[in-house]
Amino acid sequence: MRGNKHLKINLYSIIFSLYLIIVAVVFFYSLAFLKKNIDLVFYPIEEQSIEKNLIGLDLENYGRLETKLGLGKEEIDQPISTTTENVETSTTSTEIILETPASPLKISVVNSTRKSGLAAQLKNKLESSGFKIENISSSLENATTTVILIKPEYENDTDAKEISALVAEEYLVIKKSASETSAYDLEIIIGNK
Repeated sequence: MRGNKHLKINLYSIIFSLYLIIVAVVFFYSLAFLKKNIDLVFYPIEEQSIEKNLIGLDLENYGRLETKLGLGKEEIDQPISTTTENVETSTTSTEIILETPASPLKISVVNSTRKSGLAAQLKNKLESSGFKIENISSSLENATTTVILIKPEYENDTDAKEISALVAEEYLVIKKSASETSAYDLEIIIGNK
């Protein structure tokens, strides 16, 4: 009888030890899972790896493509001649490169939803239209509508109107006046609508 009692005690201690090991393993996996997902909420992948995902223009391959398509400078710099009844004219075209200056507006985009990456997507859209975005971030608030805060001196600015139109293509937008002390001239707070 005593042997059975020691066997039961040993068996219970082994089962209890295995139970504790399993609980500890599950606990640490749960912590790792939570840390990963909390990081994704506050630091979305798109915003974490913007620097890594930037694609540079490969000028060498671009030049080869340009040559294959016959778009080289040679064509642009060659004289163009036109003949009209008795008048012959010869002109040379000149390549003109126009750079559109970046908007002087200081712009911020804030993702105020639970869907990650929206601020980075809107930033890319606005930058592809020629606007420089100073800041993108995420907010803990879950806004229902998208709000554009514009400093009063920029409310009639053409760039501010164009940005508002671009944002309105994606979201239902409410425009409001921003505080004079705001760090940004135009702040876009992305909401769920």
